Amino acid sequence: MKQKFDWWLKWISTVVLIAGAVMTTLDISPINKWLSFAGNAGWMVVGYIWKEWSLFIISVVVALIYVYGALFV
Repeated sequence: MKQKFDWWLKWISTVVLIAGAVMTTLDISPINKWLSFAGNAGWMVVGYIWKEWSLFIISVVVALIYVYGALFV
């Protein structure tokens, strides 16, 4: 069975977020912030596709926090 775009995006985003968490635990920066941003951006798109506004909003806020951290901290 062929999976839809959102199915692939949610799983890829999940794997990328886990990788970002591992990088954070290992204190590998700034890649940890960019991986976490990418994973959250993926989940932001999934939240939009699914019309799950709470998922969309939390993903936008967290993604912006990671961008700020990557650029200014």
